[in-house]
Order: sequence, then structure tokens, then C-alpha cells
Amino acid sequence: MSHNGLVLSGLRGSHLLGFLATLGVLKICSSPNIIPQPVKLGWIQGSDWNPVLQFEDEIEFSKLLELLKSGLEKTLESPLIQWQEDLRIEFGEFRDFSSLAVEERDMDTLSFLAALDCDAVLEEEGTTVLPTPFYTLSGQQRFFKELRKSLRALSNPGRRSRSFVEVLEETLLGPWRYEDKVHSLGWDASTERQHAYRATSPSEEGTPFGVMGAIWLGYEGLSLMSLAPGPRGLSASGFHGPLRNRWVTWPIWEPLCPLYTVRSLLRLQALVEKNPNFRILQQRGVSALYRSKRQLIGNKGYAIFKPADLVN
Repeated sequence: MSHNGLVLSGLRGSHLLGFLATLGVLKICSSPNIIPQPVKLGWIQGSDWNPVLQFEDEIEFSKLLELLKSGLEKTLESPLIQWQEDLRIEFGEFRDFSSLAVEERDMDTLSFLAALDCDAVLEEEGTTVLPTPFYTLSGQQRFFKELRKSLRALSNPGRRSRSFVEVLEETLLGPWRYEDKVHSLGWDASTERQHAYRATSPSEEGTPFGVMGAIWLGYEGLSLMSLAPGPRGLSASGFHGPLRNRWVTWPIWEPLCPLYTVRSLLRLQALVEKNPNFRILQQRGVSALYRSKRQLIGNKGYAIFKPADLVN
């Protein structure tokens, strides 16, 4: 299927962070406060699957970068980003913050809250809300603290740092060079440091290198991956398996789809089945399925998503 639109060759559908970053681009560009025209997302296949963005009125890549810069500024101003250090939040604090967002009709914050934490399912100690399975940190690492470092470096690069345009060109057009000293939050298997095969402890090496623009856009994309209480605890879009042995599955589709259709695709029941019925998914426009294991590291709660496999 051929499409007219912007092909983002740096984002790969077979790569979890590439997929999440693609969702982030769609989410930002679908905001009426960013651009007052509809945008659709599809995928084309080459050596990998790459996303295609189609706007009602054709735009240049430079205009897309302007839109994304506006999205970054909006995120930096978000009360959610400044609210906490981490996603392990006390139940009462989460409820109070959520209630305030409801009163202010802050739909953007509410969409993130519905994807990052679930106050209907608590941690074992019974006082902390359970975070999304995309949360992979432990020890001294903090989700929002790490994310804020990336956002501030992206928004205000130092004299020796690359500009926003340079970072986003790498992210969206490729290749990913892994030149940014930022935490990939467990979403990029390429940044895994395997303890047994290294001369020094990873803790002594400091923060690994990642792709700063992809991490930010991946965070934006999380707002489409909603949470809900389920019969076995926390139910998350695309996830199946027990708490300590989880897999995430995501679809690739060729038809150009708006944001609300993409949300529906991500919530298909077939995605969370151990052996998805691909024929049914094809009837809904799905061309490929990828699946990544959420691999626990040690016994302290750290995790990383492993390289994805093609399911169908």
C-alpha cells in the first residue's frame, strides 16, 4: 500500500522505543492546540516497517519539527512533569492530583495518569498505586527525575550539545547514533548492559548512552497505552502474562488511521492472547505483530524490554 505523506525512516516498527516514539509523534500532532488539521498514521514496509504521517494539508519536515517543539514546550509546562520524582505514588496523593485534573478538565494530564498509574490496584504494601508495566526502574532511579533530565537537555542544549533540530532529525530520520547520555527507561534493548559480560559493574559506568528525542517521544506515546484493573491485577494495553513474566505486543497497520482509531487498535483483545488470531487482526487492518518480553534483572525490580520477535 502506497501513501503520500512524511515517512519517518528513523522510527522502526519492530523496535519498541521506535513504536512508542511513533505514537508520541501522532499524539502531539493530533492536539488541536498544536495543529488545527487532522493527521493520520500508517506504516510502509521496506527493510523494516516505518511510519507515515499524512496531514490534511501537506507539510514539510521542517514544519513537523516546529510542531514537535511546541509539543515539548507544552510537556515542560505540564504540572504532571513537575509533580513527583517517580511513578510509585501514595494512593492519597494520586487521588488528590487526579481530582484536581478532573476539576480543571485537563484531559492531557488525565490521559497520562490513566496510562502511568492505576489507583484501583495497589502495591503489596497497600498504600502505593501500581505503575504501568512500562515502568522498569528501581533503587535510586526515579522515572520523572530521569525524564526531566532528558526534556531539559532537549529544550535547552548547552553550547557543546546538539540542537533540538539535530536531535529530532536523528530520531525521526535516523540512523540512531546513541550519543546522548540519558537513561532509556528500559524501553531500548540496544542499551542493555549485561553484568556477566562486562569488565566493570554497570553501576560504576554511570548513565548509558541513548537517543534523547526517542525517549521523550516514547513518553508522549505512553498516554495511548491505558491501564485498568483486571481479574489478575493490573491490565495494560498490549500486555499479557503474569506480573513477573510479562510480554507486550503491538500492531503494525498499513491503512492511514487517526488517533482515535489507533487507540482502539492498541486495546484489541487479540493482542493480549498468547497465540493471537492473526486472521481476525488482518480484518481490522493489522499487517504485522511484534512482541517483546519484559525481562526482570536481578531481584530488585529492575527490568528491560528485550528485542522484539515477529509474532505472525
